This record gives sequence, C-alpha cells and structure tokens, in this order.
Amino acid sequence: RNNVNNLIDFAVNGDVFTPTNIALARTQGIEATARWANATWVVAAGYTYLAAKNLVDNQPLNRRAPHTARLRGTGTWGVLRGLRGDVTALYTSAAPIIAGDFGATVAGEQGAFLQWNVGVQLGVFQALSLNAGVDNLFNQIPQNWNGLVERRLWIGFSSQWKASAGAPE
Repeated sequence: RNNVNNLIDFAVNGDVFTPTNIALARTQGIEATARWANATWVVAAGYTYLAAKNLVDNQPLNRRAPHTARLRGTGTWGVLRGLRGDVTALYTSAAPIIAGDFGATVAGEQGAFLQWNVGVQLGVFQALSLNAGVDNLFNQIPQNWNGLVERRLWIGFSSQWKASAGAPE
C-alpha cells in the first residue's frame, strides 16, 4: 500500500501528454507467483491485483489496470554453449480512462491486452550470448492504448560473469 501526495500523472490527448497533479492518491494491491523447475524447464505463473484511487475526487487513477497476469515457460538445453528458449503470455485487464483534469469522470476504457512474447538465447563465448525475440508476437493492438504496443523484433548481446570459487570477495 502506498499513500502518495502530489502524484504527477499525464492526461493524453492524441499525441500530447499533459502533466497533471493529483493531490492525494492511494495504490494498494497484492502479488502472487508460483514457480516450478527441473533440469530443463522453468515454468512460472503470477497474478497482481491493483486498487489505485484518486482520493480527492474519489475516482480510480487513470489507466491503472486492476488485474495483470503472467505465464512464462523457459527451456534450457546444452546445445553449443547453451540454448535457451522463452515464451511469455502477459495479460493486462481493461483500465478506466479519466476525462478532464483527472478528477472529472470515467470517460472510457483502455482495452484489455493479451500479448505473447518469445525469445531465444544462444551462447557465443563463455560469458557472451546472442539474444533475439519478438514482443507482442500476434501484434495485438488493444483499444485506447498509448505508447509502443505494436509487435517489436529485437536482437542483442548479453554478458554474465561469475566469480570463481575461492576468489577473494
């Protein structure tokens, strides 16, 4: 639970974002995650509930979805220097859109959003991996969402070092 004084939020009108002050707000919720793993697979499922409210105007906070859920499966195989595949489903429930100066009324709804993300990682050298993937695989475009929600392809490198056994800390 968080009580927030002078929350800066943004009203969106087309491509124009206007900062707005909310004198007093509260966000509270709960989050739960379950995880299962064996030598090859890791599966995790999570859920978050959020109650977000403008306490001065007794309205929900703009575009704050009350429910989100995640299901993720990751497989790792000893091919080459390690191959890892990942599939994630992310669900965000519909959220209210508040009209006016964030104190008027609920004027609409930001649609629910289910996206599927996939990725692969392949070891190139001992501490260097090549990564590639697609976010929002099926290019779902929910109603009234702002920002980048279209399908995104990505590629990059990552590095991870582990301290050797017996090394000074």
